[in-house]
Formats: sequence, C-alpha cells, structure tokens
Amino acid sequence: MIEPQAGEPTDGPLGSGEAYGGLSPGLFERLRGELSESVAVVDAEGRVRSLLGPPSGAVGIGQVVGRHIFEYCAPDDLPRALELAVEALGSSPGWETTWNVPLRCGDGTVRAFEIRVANHQDDPEIDGFILRLRELPRRAEATNPLFASELGRELESLAGAMPLPILLIGSDGRLYYANDAAREMCAAQLDEVFASGIGALADGEERRQIEEAVEALRHQPGERSLIFRQRATGELRVVEAQISGLGKGERVLALVVTLVDITARHLTESELRRRAISDPLTGLLNRSEIEESLCRRLATPGRPVGVCYIDLDGFKLVNDTHGHEVGDEFLVAIADAISGELSPADEVGRFGGDEFVIAAEVEEAGALEALAGRVAAAVARRASALGFAVTASIGTSVHLPGDTPRDLIRRADRAMYEEKRLRRIAADAL
Repeated sequence: MIEPQAGEPTDGPLGSGEAYGGLSPGLFERLRGELSESVAVVDAEGRVRSLLGPPSGAVGIGQVVGRHIFEYCAPDDLPRALELAVEALGSSPGWETTWNVPLRCGDGTVRAFEIRVANHQDDPEIDGFILRLRELPRRAEATNPLFASELGRELESLAGAMPLPILLIGSDGRLYYANDAAREMCAAQLDEVFASGIGALADGEERRQIEEAVEALRHQPGERSLIFRQRATGELRVVEAQISGLGKGERVLALVVTLVDITARHLTESELRRRAISDPLTGLLNRSEIEESLCRRLATPGRPVGVCYIDLDGFKLVNDTHGHEVGDEFLVAIADAISGELSPADEVGRFGGDEFVIAAEVEEAGALEALAGRVAAAVARRASALGFAVTASIGTSVHLPGDTPRDLIRRADRAMYEEKRLRRIAADAL
C-alpha cells in the first residue's frame, strides 16, 4: 500500500481522497488486497518515500515508508546490495534494469524477489527511483523423499553456494529448488518453470528435446547435454544445459541441471562459420560452399536440382573507368538484385570476379529458364538505376543421373558462353 509520509493527512492510503484515482476509499481498500506486486519510490539515499502494494506491505513487514531499503537485506547479501546501489546511482535518467535479490520479511524468512529498477531522477514528482517488487516462487513442497531428507537439504545448500545457475529436479520430474543464480537467469519464466518443468525455458522442438531428456534421465541415471535458445529474455540468449541423473544403481533420486550462458561463444562460432562459407565482399556463399550445397542437393533422392551460371557483361569497363572501389560497390548491389529473385529453397554464391552461380530447386528446364530470365532482368534494372550499361549472360543446366556438382556447373558455364556468342552475333548483325 502507499503509506503517508510524515506530516501528511492520513484519511486515505495516499493522504487524501483524490489519490484513489477516482475510486472510493472503501473500494480502494478492497482492490489493493488483490495486488500481488508492490511499487515503491526510493530516493537517492535508498530510503522508501512511497509504497503501493498488498496490505501486508511489499515484503510483509508493515510500515515501510521512511525506512532504508538496506534494512531488508540479510547481512551476507549487503555487499551485493551495495554493488547494485552503486550501479543505480551511477546511472542516468531513463535507465532501467532488473535484479533478483533476497529480502528479509516480517515473518523472519528470507525470500527471493525480482526488483525492476527505473531511474526517474529527472521527474520532479519522483526525484528518485521506482522499484517494482515481485516475489519469486519459493521452493516447491518437498514431497520427494530426497528433498525432505538431510541429504536433500545439504544438496540445496551446496547448490546455493555455487555461482553457476543450478536447478534441482525430483524423480517425479518437478522442479524443487533453484539457486540464486538460476533465479536470476530464469526470472521471467520462473513461475512457469516451477509449474510445468524446465522445458518452459525453450520453445518448439527445443522444448520437446529438454522434456524428453528429463523424462529419460528420470528412469535411468546418466547425463545429457543440450543447447537451446532461452525464450522471453528480451534478447538472444543461447544456453547449454547439463542434466545429470543422480541415483543408486538404476534408481534415480534427483536430477541436477546446470545452466551456462554460451551466447557469446555461440555468436563467435556462428561468425567464424559465416566467414568460412561466405564471400567477404558480397556476403553470398563462396565458391566452395555453393559446390557443397550442390553436393547436398544431389545426395537427396528425388530432389530436383538446377544451376544458373551468371557472368556480367560490361563490368570490366566499370572497374577500368571508375576504379575498383566503385566496382566492388556495384557487385554488392548486383548480388542483392540476384538474391531478390530467388525462392527460399534456392541459394546463390559468388564464383569469382563477376561470376555467380545459383543452385536452384526446379522440376524442369522451363522453370530454370524462367528464373534465369527474371535474374537477367533484375541485373539490368539495378545496373541501369546505378547508371551503368551492364547486363548478364546466363547459362542453365538441369541435373542428369550420375551428375556431380562440377558436371552441372560445367554445362551451365558452356551454355552461358554459347549465349554470349549468340548475343555477339546478333549485335554484329545490326
């Protein structure tokens, strides 16, 4: 609830009837009992100036306004609380973040809270920070014998002391415990994880794989390692989960799940792979990768494969007249024009210089010729828009039984040179 500051009238939670937002005091009192979160205004010194929340207070301690937020931190948590306070005080107006911190409550318990902090020091009405507090799910009821035992408590204590996110799952597949690091990593999904299991961290096929791994390890001790994209994080996060089944003989007592954020490593590996398969100028596939694509296509029975071999006519004049920098920019534009004519099943690579190869999924030669015509028109339009008289000669080939990628490319290359020859003859005849 919002509690009055010293010297304010006390005829309502905000000190006056107008503060009820149009509600009667009686209705306001009834509705605030339905609140599950609390919103506090904290000044730059860390003292609570106003509070809106359930009747029992943000953390079940009654009078809150005027007290210092650090009063609710357990002694062991004060160093981290101070670090977070320094981070907030060093921020600029508009800054926001979310913290997961344990707080001491009026009943003597220490509970985990998600605190969303926003800097509103530029707002004269607030002149401080808005804190939104939401209590995170507590440890699930220990119906599993292991978690009701001293050994289970020791296991929780050990997991709680670890900096890695750790989840403990019973032999029934339910999540029983999440340490502070796991609560912080899974904050937005923690309610759902406690309710339906750790598969809730992912979506679609990845969720199914996690659930299948948990189900298998519930019945047979062992280990599984899975990589998935964590959903609802607001940004890309790639997580590696190591799931270990602890047991005696073939009896599984519990599952221990450790989570590692491998986003940076994943992005690095993805970038290295991208560089290995891409042409550095245009971003298209490079020569070896387009050949690999054709290999994969030809190895799939019943999959139609065709090739368009593209060579730019007049490009040498662009380089000679305007220089290689302009020539490079032109090639990038042409690569974009070609890509725009392809279907999702097609791929294009820069084969070298001003030559490109398309690996297309087509049923017949007529469809491949139609694709070649669209690409030639797109190249001519883009070149004309850039002020250059450049066109494309394109040869095509459809795969025959026993073809290798080089067979397809060689026939398309010959067809391209035949098209050039015929175009020169037609031009000379004019």
